Amino acid sequence: MQLKYITDQYEEHGWFVEARLKGEDNHLTRLFWLRPSQIDLWQRFHDVMIYDNTSQINKYHMYLSLMIVVNNYTHSQMVATAIVSDETKETYQWILECLLRATNDLALRVLFTDAPSTKHNYCIWHIHKNLEKNLNIPIL
Repeated sequence: MQLKYITDQYEEHGWFVEARLKGEDNHLTRLFWLRPSQIDLWQRFHDVMIYDNTSQINKYHMYLSLMIVVNNYTHSQMVATAIVSDETKETYQWILECLLRATNDLALRVLFTDAPSTKHNYCIWHIHKNLEKNLNIPIL
């Protein structure tokens, strides 16, 4: 109940805040936020994003996720922050989905991360739609 009150207060002032609770004790597992100025930065500089996590160095053993863009003066600007309890594929997907919801589906173009085992995949549905659009023919 208190978390909903807090998130509503921030959203009322133009912030995007999303949280996930889990278990009978409703413990926090995910928290994502952007200030209004960060939403504006994302709309202007969403071409390239740098993504990094801390490694559970706080007393709650949660990861701090930082999303950073580079503006047209080559200055790094933080555009989004998340605190999460794990580093699963589902959690990263949730973070990126939150970013899309916060910015009206304005997707990034390039993502830099320090995870060497990260694998990038293309969505077959989007490839199909782009082929139809760019070739001007329906593809079955």
